[in-house]
Amino acid sequence: TADALVACGSSGVWQGVGGCPSGSVPYDGECLPCGDAVIVDAGPLYFWPLDDGGSTAVDATGRKNGTYNGTIGRSTSTPVYGSSGVDFSGSLSNYIRFDSFSPPQGDSTVMGWFHTSAVDAGIISYARSGEFNEWLPLYSPADLNYHVKGTGVASGVAVDDDQWHHVAMSRVESTGMVTLFVDGVERGTVTVRPGESPSGGGVMVFAQEQDSLGGGFQSNQALIGGLDDVAMFASAFDAAAVARLYHGQICE
Repeated sequence: TADALVACGSSGVWQGVGGCPSGSVPYDGECLPCGDAVIVDAGPLYFWPLDDGGSTAVDATGRKNGTYNGTIGRSTSTPVYGSSGVDFSGSLSNYIRFDSFSPPQGDSTVMGWFHTSAVDAGIISYARSGEFNEWLPLYSPADLNYHVKGTGVASGVAVDDDQWHHVAMSRVESTGMVTLFVDGVERGTVTVRPGESPSGGGVMVFAQEQDSLGGGFQSNQALIGGLDDVAMFASAFDAAAVARLYHGQICE
């Protein structure tokens, strides 16, 4: 985590790389903080490291905690430096819920790590009264989708190979253009509802897709796999910014 950035090597203590201090890595002429710390350093609107215990998914920014529902497993295979992540079984009772949530307004970037072979899983689903597909920034791993106010567009990009991937969606509100990145590399763009942002006050869920407010889950849309380090920013990141965060998180 951001509070425990110590890596073990053959000597038992991380000694730094390329002249950078412990807990950082050289990248593009600077020493990047590793793991969760590089996300915190970038100033997220929300950031859920998902390496906490108990029943609360803690937001590192202090703005919006979530609640774990069902039996949540702990993943030790996440590629994020110093992080553990969570595992979901595909049960309809297995998810993270955030009530009275306020999505980013204006330009935004949403990113996170996940692995799954579920083709139509909901990774992040936000619903409000009257529109259950108000905002789905990460949906359908076999053909990644982005939805705003009931309108969804497919990207043609698949990440349902059950391998860990870092996926980022960067959206410019005025044009509606969403740029998709996988593992730090740009993979294409789609356009969704120019000039509009999702309305606040609804329910956000990780690992399910809502067909009613806070529910209406379907087994074929439940996440079977792992999730780690979900972050949201109030700006549209370009390729350089996304690559920087990707490399900092894996400390390479």
